[in-house]
Amino acid sequence: MVETRAGKDGGEDNADEVQQVVIVDRPKTASTHLTPFQGNFEPSSKEGLYHWGPATKVSQGWKFPTLAAENRVLYTDAIRDFADRFNIIIFRVPTTGDGSIAATPRTVASHNLASYNLKDYVDVLDDHKGKLKDDQVLKYSAWIFGDSATKFEVPVAGVDRQSKAIDPNVAGNDGLVNKEKLRLRRESVLAF
Repeated sequence: MVETRAGKDGGEDNADEVQQVVIVDRPKTASTHLTPFQGNFEPSSKEGLYHWGPATKVSQGWKFPTLAAENRVLYTDAIRDFADRFNIIIFRVPTTGDGSIAATPRTVASHNLASYNLKDYVDVLDDHKGKLKDDQVLKYSAWIFGDSATKFEVPVAGVDRQSKAIDPNVAGNDGLVNKEKLRLRRESVLAF
């Protein structure tokens, strides 16, 4: 492609001089590496189609495992791998504490993190029979979907079992806790 510019070096002070510049169109290069941390995956693009083919091709002789008790370890391992890879924390259920929010955030490596009174977590992906009771799951769910005043206690059926609006932009530890609650709300919807 050839572009014509008036004046020396593209300036307009010498309009009688004409300069021709050759512009080379180079092919756009695209990364062949795709991670879940990149933006949107666009399968209609050339790069998207490049990744879509190998990612969706079923290996020869591969069979989808049935959803049965004998395959529970396989599914649990897949969910654990997903949770570890994307830092999903919804599978860790606290068993003690009152859910109160501390006045100040806790600081780890010069980063402010949410500080609240929940402890003794049980991983539901491990063998948790006998360790985790139904009321502990109800308490955690009520705390996640509650506001700043919600405590870690069994909700009253029909009254406290509703999602309350929270503001993640509140200053201080309340805002940090609200951000973490919103993250846990998204994770609970995706996980279950």
